[in-house]
Amino acid sequence: MKTFHKDQYVRVHPATDLFMRGVTYATIVKVGRKWITLHHDMSDTTHRVSHKFAQANLEIVIDYI
Repeated sequence: MKTFHKDQYVRVHPATDLFMRGVTYATIVKVGRKWITLHHDMSDTTHRVSHKFAQANLEIVIDYI
């Protein structure tokens, strides 16, 4: 099981709707009980994803912790 922390840089899986909307890499801004908030650097947008989605579709690229 992956653990996500604030300021980690993650890659989004290509088979997801988020990837199709242009979010390929993102930084984790906030980790809550139910949601993980991602900030997309290129388009300056923020997206919320569930922990279940994150476990299945996010890969940690750079770990700052």
